[in-house]
Order: sequence, then C-alpha cells, then structure tokens
Amino acid sequence: MRAGRSSTDHLWVERFDGTEWVEVEADGVTTSGMHGPCFSDARLRSLGAPEKLIDMVTLCE
Repeated sequence: MRAGRSSTDHLWVERFDGTEWVEVEADGVTTSGMHGPCFSDARLRSLGAPEKLIDMVTLCE
C-alpha cells in the first residue's frame, strides 16, 4: 500500500505482515528532482508488491 499524509508530499510504502501494516524501509534516497525515498523494484517484487504500486513509487537508479 502507498500511504501519505494529507496536504503534504510525505509518502511511504506499507505491507501487511499478516497481523498489521508495517512500513517498508526505503532502499535509498533519490537526488534527482525532489529528494525523497526510492525503492528497489526487485525488492518490492520479492515482497509481493503489485505492478500498479511499483509504477507509483520512485525507483532507485
């Protein structure tokens, strides 16, 4: 799941671990454009993230 704080650019990724929603730690920080978290597409896929979510997040280069 991609979550965010209303009226801000603060976004994060969460996954359900069977009991509760937990934040997926970013794999790095992007420095192109706005600074923010980036994620490895391979790691997101290994966690079972759907393609639609992977398309929505910033991927690390």
